[in-house]
Parts: sequence; structure tokens; C-alpha cells
Amino acid sequence: GHVYQYFESRKNWASAREACTDTIYGGSIRGYLATITNWTENAFITSQIAPDGWLGAAQDKNQVWKWVTGPETGDESKANFWEGGAPYSGGHAIGSLYNNWDDTSVISQPTAAEGENKMRIGQSGLWFDVTADTAQHGYLCEFGGAGPINIPSESLFGSINVVPAGCLKTTGSICNTVGTTACS
Repeated sequence: GHVYQYFESRKNWASAREACTDTIYGGSIRGYLATITNWTENAFITSQIAPDGWLGAAQDKNQVWKWVTGPETGDESKANFWEGGAPYSGGHAIGSLYNNWDDTSVISQPTAAEGENKMRIGQSGLWFDVTADTAQHGYLCEFGGAGPINIPSESLFGSINVVPAGCLKTTGSICNTVGTTACS
């Protein structure tokens, strides 16, 4: 299973990635910007919270979208999930890997616009390409990996904890139920 922690504090992508890496679960499991690799995981996250934040994907110079954080990193068969821009301009999934780009808006995603090379998830669970240096969003950290971690929960994906904006540090461990942790 996996545990997620959503931070409402607004950061650019690089700062959010660093903050996740600096966050520890259960005393030893280092976090990473979340990677969403299937519909069930995406649905779980959006059913528990309405995230509007950074995920761990980036577009390379060849217009390939890949997970650059988490257990998929380094394995192109799992990391590389999309090539090009929006579907109407020839963009397409790589193999049968999951994606959830917003293709319902007037501007279909990903746009392949200059500089829009990092990913955020919207409140509806749809994905957007964003300019990472200037945009400020919340961010979703994930704890877990290729192997299981011991999570006291019956859910396949564990739990989600929300850390309110302005909260710099929480005490104790991440909540094992969905909810908001007050700063202390």
C-alpha cells in the first residue's frame, strides 16, 4: 500500500519535489511527488480530497512525459507514459500506460507549450501541463514504492492526510485516516 500527504502550501515544482523528499513517513520512508499509474489510484486520490497540486511528472526535450519521482523512475517501460502534445495534435499514450490529461476543456492537455513541462493534478483528477518555475501550487507526496509498506488500513492505497497552508511542520506520524492535521 501507499500513503499520501497533500500539502496546501503553495510552492513551485522544484521546491515541492524537495519538500516531499525531505518528508519522512513511519520514521524511515522518504516521500516523493506522487506518481499516478492507474485509474483506481487516481480515483482514490480525488475521492478522498480535491487536490490541486504538483505530481512527479516532467516532459523531456523530446516531448516525452515521464514519472521522474518514485519507483517508476529509471524504468522507461513504467516511467515514460505520454509522447507529444494533445491528442488532436498527434500526442499519444506510450504503450498502454495510464494518463488522465484534461481533454474536456477548450485547451486540451498537454499543450506542448514552451516551458509547460511539469504536471499538476486538478480538483477533478484531470492532469495539466504547467510552467514549473513560476506557477505555485499545493503538492501531493506519496510514500511507498515497488514493495509494500506496513499501513494500518484496509485500503489498497492506504490513506491521505491534508496539511493546511501555513503549516510548516506537523508532529507525530501522518494520520491513518483522511482528515486535516492541525499544526502543533
